[in-house]
Amino acid sequence: MSFARSTFSRFTYLLMLTMITVNAQEAETYANHDGWWLRNVRAEAFVCAMPYPRVLAFRLRGGHSPLFVTDDFDLIGMRSRIHQPESDTDHSQSPALQPAEATWLGERSIQLLAAPDIDKSGLRLTMEVTLHDTLPLLRLRHGFRNLREEPQLLAAWAILAVPDSGIGILPYNHQSFARRLIHFPGLSIVQPCVDYGKHALTVDYAVPPEQNWFKIGTDSTAGWVAYVKDNLVIRSMVDVPRDATFPESGATVTIFKWRGGNDWQQQPFGEIEHNGPLRTVASGESIVMDQIVELRDDLLPDASGPDGWHKILTATPIAAWAD
Repeated sequence: MSFARSTFSRFTYLLMLTMITVNAQEAETYANHDGWWLRNVRAEAFVCAMPYPRVLAFRLRGGHSPLFVTDDFDLIGMRSRIHQPESDTDHSQSPALQPAEATWLGERSIQLLAAPDIDKSGLRLTMEVTLHDTLPLLRLRHGFRNLREEPQLLAAWAILAVPDSGIGILPYNHQSFARRLIHFPGLSIVQPCVDYGKHALTVDYAVPPEQNWFKIGTDSTAGWVAYVKDNLVIRSMVDVPRDATFPESGATVTIFKWRGGNDWQQQPFGEIEHNGPLRTVASGESIVMDQIVELRDDLLPDASGPDGWHKILTATPIAAWAD
């Protein structure tokens, strides 16, 4: 019995010591934001909780991060957003514009619990970020808890902000006979920055859109959307349930480009985005989207244009994440 108590005490002590070591990781600074690096032998990601929860960098060791980050704007890095189609006012950004508390879940895993957004969206965001033990893979979980007494119709929304260079790649839905494009009111789908292929389209972020902004989506069931710059590919993936209803007229993936140059945001930038399925969420319950983001510097298409990129990205799926 004394041996059991002794063994338990040693185990408890070691466990507590491990937790203290993990939680005592010192904050560092990236792009004028304080936060923490998650690192393995091949990649590293920078996460911040203040002034709001974001992944501000994801890069191969010794390389550069392809994410758009500035210190005077909040639509940066990897972030969460929410669709509330029954709301009279757009509060989709508000849950992710709250300060967060960080809790370490492991050596390369952190949870960011945002302050409750009671007055606007009636939601509370939890973002969990985990770097794979060895691979350049990042897993994000975007969770929104309904704080209101009544149910809410919600869809999670995951966004990666990218700079005004490089290209975004958007696959079509090959499970249906027709290729469906979702474009947005007042915007033409004929743009100098868009190249349409048979299997995918690309958006050149270096070419300004005809108007201040441009956005296009598809109802692809492939689950991925990608961004390429200087042979570095960042590819994001979520599960797309069949026979579900999606916001933004059925778009599962979208690409956004901002021209820049006015009071909203002077600096041009772009986004690649995932929409989750719409679901009615009861009071106290949550809606969750799981996302995997991969970095690759070894993918060279054998043909230029959208279909060349679609071919190689389809032929090289994201590595499986074994827990």
